[in-house]
Amino acid sequence: ALMVCFGLLIISNQRSKEIHHGLAGLCFGVAVTIKSQVLLILTPAVLLWSAYRLALKPGAWRSLLPLIIAMVSVYGLDWMWRLSIASDQANANISVLLEGIAIHILPFRFASNLLEPGVIVRLFTVAIGLIAFVLIRRRSSQSCPKIIESHRHTEIFLLIFVTLWIAWWAFVSIGWRRYAFVGFTFFIPLLAYVINWLWEQTQVKVQTRKLSAALIILAIPLVIFLTTRDWLFEDRQGDGFLALVNYLKYSIPESMPIVTWEWSATYFTNHTYILPTTRDVNIMTRITFLGADQDYTDDLFNPLDFCPQYALLGSFQIDRTVLQPAIEAAAPEPIYHHDPYILFRIPSENLRKLSDGRCVLNAIRRYCNLVIIQR
Repeated sequence: ALMVCFGLLIISNQRSKEIHHGLAGLCFGVAVTIKSQVLLILTPAVLLWSAYRLALKPGAWRSLLPLIIAMVSVYGLDWMWRLSIASDQANANISVLLEGIAIHILPFRFASNLLEPGVIVRLFTVAIGLIAFVLIRRRSSQSCPKIIESHRHTEIFLLIFVTLWIAWWAFVSIGWRRYAFVGFTFFIPLLAYVINWLWEQTQVKVQTRKLSAALIILAIPLVIFLTTRDWLFEDRQGDGFLALVNYLKYSIPESMPIVTWEWSATYFTNHTYILPTTRDVNIMTRITFLGADQDYTDDLFNPLDFCPQYALLGSFQIDRTVLQPAIEAAAPEPIYHHDPYILFRIPSENLRKLSDGRCVLNAIRRYCNLVIIQR
């Protein structure tokens, strides 16, 4: 989102020339290399926006060409670099990437997404905001035709980008709330313009003051409600993650392996983490969210293979299934619990090491678990 903002800021400069569009293309190129969702939406948005510019002014190709060349070059160089690093694993990595795209980005899950109230609320909010923005800008253009051309182009780009992003998120993607974040980030300036216009009307025309004031009174609580609850983005976890990180740093030796699904923890502590592979995650996501006719088994990812001494459950509810063997091997009472994070210790006597280095649940421990369950 930040790189897209930089690119738009450069384009919106009224004195922007070919070199400025080239710099914007570099920013867009960096953006599409960071996140595959951005590649999927930003690329058609740039193409549609370029077609709009060319329809208005055929000579605009001189500015658009450096932008597209720079964007394609950055992405192409990044792709070549990744292939050279992957070497013999390139085909396997591409296979996993395509598998993830089919699951997360292009599952066409609209039938399930549109049954969720949160999706309907977000779609309705964006639709009303975009329609209001278009109507207001059209009226402003008629009353004040001397609008800076670069600003108008930036507004059209925002409209195209936000529309494509929200439509993709609601109708095509897997529908996770965090996937809507970028689209709503660029929707906020458009919504702010609408609210500002309503406020200005209360100062200009006496006959519209009451109506505009009423709309503002309704709009402000609506925006506060939407942005302070979990309607727009992910559920708020409070300070649970930071508390977990502090506990791990000062209470758990770094040499102790921890099996978990919390990738984010690996960036904050130097512990040895045992994580499921991307392919395992893809399979589990397909089973959980797309209703795949398949059961999750330990053959995909067995958390005991690497002899963990701790099992960490976190914000991904799926990890309760994936890490079930580790939970069975752990002591019954967690040593740390701060919702949604739960940390269990796995006593060494509960695991038995095989000749190939892998660990399995000790037979005695398994018998005790069965006795407890039967009772």
